Amino acid sequence: MSGESSDASHQSDSKAEVHSPSMGLLHRIRKKLIFSIAFAACIFLAISIYSDFDKVASSLAKFKLWYLPLVLGLAFTNYVLRFLKWHYYLRLLDVRIKWTKSFKIFLAGLTMSISPGRFGEVIKSLFVKMVDGSAIAKTAPIVVAERFTDFIAFLILSAFGAAAFASGGKVLLISTAVTIIVIVVVGSRRLAEPLLELIGKLPLLRRFAHKAVEAYESMYQLIKLRRLVPAVALSVVSWFCECLAFYLVLHSLGITRCAGFVDAVCIYAFSTLAGAITMMPGGIGLTEVSLTGLLVKLPCDSQVDKSMAAAATIIIRLCTLWFAVIVGIIASTLLKDIGEEEREEETSSPQA
Repeated sequence: MSGESSDASHQSDSKAEVHSPSMGLLHRIRKKLIFSIAFAACIFLAISIYSDFDKVASSLAKFKLWYLPLVLGLAFTNYVLRFLKWHYYLRLLDVRIKWTKSFKIFLAGLTMSISPGRFGEVIKSLFVKMVDGSAIAKTAPIVVAERFTDFIAFLILSAFGAAAFASGGKVLLISTAVTIIVIVVVGSRRLAEPLLELIGKLPLLRRFAHKAVEAYESMYQLIKLRRLVPAVALSVVSWFCECLAFYLVLHSLGITRCAGFVDAVCIYAFSTLAGAITMMPGGIGLTEVSLTGLLVKLPCDSQVDKSMAAAATIIIRLCTLWFAVIVGIIASTLLKDIGEEEREEETSSPQA
């Protein structure tokens, strides 16, 4: 009897672990998170040494702390606006879950902001499956559509002044061309269906053919022009909030004489876009280098000091990327009972 009760206890514990998305999420990303933190620390250290460590420390001390709630508030506003896009996409695919649970799921996905291109946020589809039962292949394209509309938003925001920087115009032209090609191919069944048929014929990809078709159907619904426009508009406004946060950081450090509002918007959007293209976790590396380098290279009578540029980069990355990860970790703990909640609701519902 004691052996049976022990087995039953072990099985219940196992089920609890399986149905605890927060524990699973944190367990899966622990190594990636440690690596990303270590990598980011190395980047911050390298930029600080390059810019004179002591001067960077002095510049960081000049940041006025009363700006911090404003900067973090703008970053969180970005998350709220992007949630609206996420929930809008769920409704388009006829996935009906309460907005409160949807919001928790979205915030928990921010933990994967450190994944390459943020595509690790597909973990949200797993959470949706636990709540609604929707297939992951059905909702995973939402993450792709989110990144795609963010990409277009960064192109729009970068266009403000990218031509003022060396090779900036070329990068934008190439990125815009790729975006148009994706919209045309995905938006045309005549072009997309042969590619899906090819996937079904390739030995290594054949087993994914059904999921590819299901994912394409979702993607096709999400990027129709009449649905793409409002999603891109939300993306532009949401990421503009972080651009504004960057400007406030520059203003706090007293370097807006050279780095004006338009410069701040362009530099932040262009650097974030560059980091995303590298597919490094969270864009770490190129984003920081671009932010610092572009600030220093701004055409101005009194050039932006390297230490000030480095300080601005460190502050804005801590208040955006790493703030998002912290919010995501906190939100994931709120999802620990999401599986149990759904089963309790099913159990408590009246039976025929």
